[in-house]
Amino acid sequence: MTDHSATQSSGNDSDMLTADIDVERKDTPRWRRYVKPVVIVAALAVGARIWLAPTPDVFAQGPDTLDAAIATAQSEHKPVVAVATSDFCAACQIYKRSGLANSRVQAWLKKNTVPFFMRIEWDGADAKRVGRANGPVPATMVLVDGEIVAQFAGPLGAEDLLAWLKANARVDDEATGNASAAGS
Repeated sequence: MTDHSATQSSGNDSDMLTADIDVERKDTPRWRRYVKPVVIVAALAVGARIWLAPTPDVFAQGPDTLDAAIATAQSEHKPVVAVATSDFCAACQIYKRSGLANSRVQAWLKKNTVPFFMRIEWDGADAKRVGRANGPVPATMVLVDGEIVAQFAGPLGAEDLLAWLKANARVDDEATGNASAAGS
């Protein structure tokens, strides 16, 4: 017959284990108890910094509200190009780093439109106004006199975005002086 006494544990073993943990806590310097939470918070902060793409410059310099963008656009006789994103949206972060960050796209937007950028978590009233309070995002919209005349959802690369903007924003063609047609 096999002797199982060596593998059996008594109730006293768990009491000893608990006692050992209590002794370790008492012997641990107070500052060491805070190291792990501080490291976790720091890692999350660094991760958020890496995750969140910066707002493209042309939008960061723009109006703070959709109403302000529309008023500026009306006084300058330009359309508003509004972009709705979310901090929790991977496609939005890609869009901000690629198509929207392109220098040619930014130069075209600055020259021909009033760019407006909104985060649906922070700019809820503006997002609701353009029907994007719950997504889908990223979304790019052209507004003329406060009305959406063209829009699409999803990220685009720089060349495709520039082509879409030129085809859908109502801006004067430099060569002919005619306004381009708006699509949707």
